[in-house]
Amino acid sequence: MLNGIKKFLQEAGIFYFCTADKAPHCRPFGAVAEIDGRLYFSTADTKSVYRELVANPLVQIVACKPSGEWIRVDGKAVVDGRESSRRAMLDACPVLLNHYKSPSDRGFAVFYLTDVSVERF
Repeated sequence: MLNGIKKFLQEAGIFYFCTADKAPHCRPFGAVAEIDGRLYFSTADTKSVYRELVANPLVQIVACKPSGEWIRVDGKAVVDGRESSRRAMLDACPVLLNHYKSPSDRGFAVFYLTDVSVERF
């Protein structure tokens, strides 16, 4: 299942990562990886998206392909502080090297989803 989700998100190119505090927030993301059998994403720990997912880890991801096919993924975000996970994310998504030069770069945060549910059309 996770590989199918990852593949769909990669094929869509841009997907929307949604969090909530007092109001919903939706942002375009483009980097996703499967690491240790989990879906991983990244952001900077200085961004509001990071603060929101730490305060309320329930997230939703939505993507649509030009064909009209879409996917909605719900889950719970878990921050992973291991350098090995940050390295794996950089290896899987080289575009992130435009923002982070190494897994130990200050501010580089990765997280994965648990309790994943999917709706596809």
